[in-house]
Amino acid sequence: MKKILIYLVLIMAVSMAGIVAYVSVNGLLKVFAGAGTLGLLFFISIEIAKIVATSAIHTYYKKIGILYTLLLSLGVLISMLITSVGIYGFLSTSYKESYSNMITVDNKIGLIESKKVLLNEDKETISNNITLKRDRVNKILEVRKQQEVRLDSLYAKNWITTARKVEKYIEKSNDDINKVELDLETLTNKLETINNELNDYSLEIIELKNNNEGSDELNSLKYLSEVTNTSMDEVMKWFILLLIVIGDPMAVLMVIVF
Repeated sequence: MKKILIYLVLIMAVSMAGIVAYVSVNGLLKVFAGAGTLGLLFFISIEIAKIVATSAIHTYYKKIGILYTLLLSLGVLISMLITSVGIYGFLSTSYKESYSNMITVDNKIGLIESKKVLLNEDKETISNNITLKRDRVNKILEVRKQQEVRLDSLYAKNWITTARKVEKYIEKSNDDINKVELDLETLTNKLETINNELNDYSLEIIELKNNNEGSDELNSLKYLSEVTNTSMDEVMKWFILLLIVIGDPMAVLMVIVF
């Protein structure tokens, strides 16, 4: 059982040290973008030297003396600080990328929603015009029907002159109805076009939300931000600091324990 525990400690020590070193080196390369291959080798050597120095201090502190032990300890602390900077750079950059993607998609959705608001206003105006024109057609039809009844009565009484005037009025009513119906057809087509555009915008919003990887990655962070009533940047800052505090020191402690 003790051997199994020792091997587990070894595996965890190597795994944590390797993962922390990988994250740190990647973060440092993001901070020092122009470092190139030499920078990569330099940062890797710092990570390896930190682990070796930690092991040397723990194993040979009596042989190397207090001066070198203190110097090596100082070197380990400084390298841990450098590692922390690398971890912070890596995690903060990853967060900024996800946050930037989320904001970009949210802005696109906001723009589309603004267009939908304008289209809905146009839709309401057109719908009101259609209602008014249909009411007008109904009124004309009602008056025309009355005139048609009157026309029959006029011919029955042989009032030809008045009957012809009524006929002209009926013809004008028909012309008015045809004109209004043409307007209604045009307005109906516009309304259909607007409805199609609104449907397209709604589908586009759904697609953007479904493909919003930044939002998916930051859902938990958004929830914490709402619960704590602080900004997402503030929540992420403290979360990264917690990861830094536990990450590299834990790796170093696991090496010492082994």
